[in-house]
Amino acid sequence: MTRELTAGHTRIRTTALVRLAEALTAEAFGIDRSKAGAKLADDGGRVAISVNVQLPIPHLTAENSALSTSRRATVYERAQSARTNVGDRFTELSGSTVSRIDFRILGSGTEEKAPLR
Repeated sequence: MTRELTAGHTRIRTTALVRLAEALTAEAFGIDRSKAGAKLADDGGRVAISVNVQLPIPHLTAENSALSTSRRATVYERAQSARTNVGDRFTELSGSTVSRIDFRILGSGTEEKAPLR
């Protein structure tokens, strides 16, 4: 017979929650986790998340004519979608309620081109 223990403490360090916010942001934007830097603040018992996001700038040359034929989501649209995804997943995984998520979008150079074969 297995006895379920209910006594004890579980503490989640702020650093773990910051890393969670960074990882979720990176996943939502499709970037490396090192390109997202988060800060958390208490907002009346809820968590306010502020994230600096380094997004690559797409090539705007004539050779990338796919831009003119297929519409990419705007940075604003990507941020709105990411805000919903990050907030929902952060609450799901941490158990903390998110009050707001602020993104500061930073350019970080152009997208890497795939090598020609």
